[in-house]
Amino acid sequence: FNITNNTVKDDIRRALYFIGNETCLTFKEAISGVVVDTDYTYTKLTFSPFPSHVNITYNVRSGVNKLTTIYLSTNEKYFDILQWILEALGLIHPHQRPDRDDYVKVNYNNIKGHNKFFEKKSDYDPGGTGYDFGSIMHVPLNKYAKNDSQVTLAPLSMEAIYRNFSYHNFSLYNKLISETKTFSFNDKKYLSLKFCPSNSTHECKYGGYRTSLQPYTCVCPEGFKGTYCSEFNKFGDSSCPKGILEATSEIKNITIKNNCSFVFSGTGLTESNNLTLRFELDKNQSNVIKIREQSNSDLIKKSEILYENGLFKIYKDPGSSGLSLTNSSNEFCLRTQ
Repeated sequence: FNITNNTVKDDIRRALYFIGNETCLTFKEAISGVVVDTDYTYTKLTFSPFPSHVNITYNVRSGVNKLTTIYLSTNEKYFDILQWILEALGLIHPHQRPDRDDYVKVNYNNIKGHNKFFEKKSDYDPGGTGYDFGSIMHVPLNKYAKNDSQVTLAPLSMEAIYRNFSYHNFSLYNKLISETKTFSFNDKKYLSLKFCPSNSTHECKYGGYRTSLQPYTCVCPEGFKGTYCSEFNKFGDSSCPKGILEATSEIKNITIKNNCSFVFSGTGLTESNNLTLRFELDKNQSNVIKIREQSNSDLIKKSEILYENGLFKIYKDPGSSGLSLTNSSNEFCLRTQ
């Protein structure tokens, strides 16, 4: 990489170091008078000043002698620089994915002057990754809002229940997005499959993947293990509830004393038979979760998986980030795919 924008050079180096430390990518700075070894497949990034507050990036595809310029304003912040670099490497904001309408509803009436930012990129290839609210590229749900108390992006898993765009209704998602300052599993998977894929023909299960650095063992998402990620990684001991819990119309209490993992299911669940679960946290006993079936047939509910640290996995792609129960309201509903 080459830096001609000296104003933010330290933050550029910091961002590249972070990416290199977390992924299979390696960055080397081109120094004047020093010959750079080109005996490998590489992409050259050039960081140049841009005489306005507008940012321009060009998408990068792995290959020999690919040249990309990233224009940055002089007052750019570190996290913004990091996201611009990642976009140049191929990651995009999840709400711009071609399939985003299956996950979020755009509140166009609340967007303030940045409608283009909410357009879908129809030619984007997600590389086998699902929509991820925990992606380092995901923006706040009230990004570019006229009224910050209303969202511009409403997760369907809750919007379909509350039927409004109030920011506070999406507290589980707000917490996940606001605390995301590092790569999600799917972020790493996308970059790994793009820049250092494995030539192995053995397929990984449940969203796992291989890299050229680890060609014979799959990298598994949370909740799965094994050479092919084919085993459910059930943790816990004898004090944990049984692995699969059936939800009925009656209220059931679950007391969690240690780290436990289990699957919520319902009688007769099929693609056409929907079920919604309601979760209620006991105020006096924060480790007690009350679960019962909701009768609203319009709300789709297939299954819920609760993981370590109170995470709910609710999407088809096991690699997508889970939602944390921490600081959530004492009662909430979720709709899964």
